[in-house]
Amino acid sequence: MTGQTFTSPFSPEKVEGPGNETFLPQGGISTAHTLEEGNPVLLMLTSMIGLGLIAGFLARGTLAGLKEIHFKLIWLLFVALIVAILPLFSDAINKHRRVLLLGAMAGVLVFLIVNILTIRGEMRAGMLVITLGWALNFTVIALNRGMPLSRWAYARSGQTEAITQGTGGFYRAVVAGPRTKLRALGDVIPVRIFHQVVSIGDIFLMLGIAFVIAAAMRTIRRGASAEQPAQ
Repeated sequence: MTGQTFTSPFSPEKVEGPGNETFLPQGGISTAHTLEEGNPVLLMLTSMIGLGLIAGFLARGTLAGLKEIHFKLIWLLFVALIVAILPLFSDAINKHRRVLLLGAMAGVLVFLIVNILTIRGEMRAGMLVITLGWALNFTVIALNRGMPLSRWAYARSGQTEAITQGTGGFYRAVVAGPRTKLRALGDVIPVRIFHQVVSIGDIFLMLGIAFVIAAAMRTIRRGASAEQPAQ
């Protein structure tokens, strides 16, 4: 998902603006938004959560049903987050960012798989969709040392900032080119309303989140008591 600032410690000195695709063997990009535009990723996630809530209410679910979400290994998510952000605090650690990021993503994948095995009912289907999306993103990032970004999609998303070099950061995107592996799984889908470029994995992730929320709300229907979950 590309729209906020993404940078790389191996960035080239200059990268031209959106246009024809260019291969950069180790290039990174920085695509910064102005403060007035807000955070497009946050807006998209908020929209998906809102979609889940609306779907849950339309299915006669209640907010009380959200209490039925009980995840295992929550601590693993926090460990994965800490590992992923460590490169932000030290140049020495930043040199090993790829290993740390892949380890963090693998940790989240383990969390998702464990919860697929333990969660029952409709929420399991949503967790499967989330896991599929995460696995797709994990695969393409691992193969390309970063998330491939389509310049065409970047331009079509309405982003006008020049793609310039960066010096480090939490997430790394690389400009997609002829030698990009599994390029179709990268950030190739422009979402102009949010000034964002997403991957098919991102779409599965957000739809899965919405589905889990709606499914959880359905466990306690309107007109039923909290002690009588919907069957």
